[in-house]
Amino acid sequence: MRIIVLVIIAAATLLFACNSNNNSEADNYNVSLSGSIINCEGKTIFLEQLHTDKVTKLDSVTIDPDNSFSISMNLDAMGFYLLRIDKENVIYLVLKPGDSIVIEGTYGKLAANYTVKGSADCEIARVLNQHMIGSAGKLEEFNRIYQAALEDQKIRIEEVMKDLDEQALALFEADKNFLKEFILKHEKSPVIYLALFQQLSNTRILNPEADADIYTFTLEKLKEHHPNLPQTTALEKQLADYRQKTQSAPKTIAIGSEAPDINLPDENGNNISLFDLRGQYVLLDFWASWCRPCRVESPVLVKAYEKYHSKGFTIYQVSLDSNRDQWIQAIKDDKLDWFHVSDLKYWDCAPAKVYGVNGIPANYLLDKNGIIVATNLRGDALEQKLAEILK
Repeated sequence: MRIIVLVIIAAATLLFACNSNNNSEADNYNVSLSGSIINCEGKTIFLEQLHTDKVTKLDSVTIDPDNSFSISMNLDAMGFYLLRIDKENVIYLVLKPGDSIVIEGTYGKLAANYTVKGSADCEIARVLNQHMIGSAGKLEEFNRIYQAALEDQKIRIEEVMKDLDEQALALFEADKNFLKEFILKHEKSPVIYLALFQQLSNTRILNPEADADIYTFTLEKLKEHHPNLPQTTALEKQLADYRQKTQSAPKTIAIGSEAPDINLPDENGNNISLFDLRGQYVLLDFWASWCRPCRVESPVLVKAYEKYHSKGFTIYQVSLDSNRDQWIQAIKDDKLDWFHVSDLKYWDCAPAKVYGVNGIPANYLLDKNGIIVATNLRGDALEQKLAEILK
């Protein structure tokens, strides 16, 4: 089971807001939300509840001419909610009975500028959100540098891509450390559940395979402090399902073992089997058009393919896309002239599950007999390995 991630705004974020209001209209309710959002008069603001498998609308109000709004309701228990004006202006909330919430911000960049008062959990969430917005901004800057380099004929794009790749990987690792420390520091807050699912360029920063210890710690703390929270139960089931699949999965996805077959449609709808490529060295690469680190790696793959294809090397890419047009456009834009397949099921991609792929890019280098000889070769490591085996 894959839990719905409730944490992305724009590139990859988590938001909330909370606290105190003395509006007399809320006297008959145990939760009140009020505040002011500049430049938002006349727009509708929606209150929605986030479940583990769906989102339900609870209420909506029109923001007053003075940019203020007020919503009141009754709650029986703590839960995750959001206030939404549109997809670019959303505030996520952790609400519990007795909360009186005041939200201040400016429409247009609400995710980055809102403030909250009175709720420790909502302030913790705001800190998490602000950090992730900063990381998303850095990735956007990397993309601007890349686009500018493409247009400048005097710049060697390979050098730019290598530098950006190194910076992106460093950012990813820094965020991984930040999230782990964040969870340890705020172990009593329900917000640690959301920290598990933060993403950069649609790639999960933490995953239950590489970061099993922090997943286990988070579940233990949620069961200790928030046992009745639906997300606690959902996380417990997710980890139990993951462990069961891991234990029952074939123990063959390792160096020295035979790579399981993959047989999926290519961009023209024709099925291509990985086994049909026996007799060549094959880089089995898991990627997606929306994955920034994957796209950064594209020039490296192109260079390796052009240099070693004539010596018996090819690439078989499995996309975790869900949008066919975006997948095909990325193939064209990055000039990826090799085998491409996809079931267009995003993270439910069947081969990704077989190979235990929890983050992309991920790759496996296969010899002529389909035996895995190396894994996760990125940057110069791929060409160095190919130079070694294809002399």
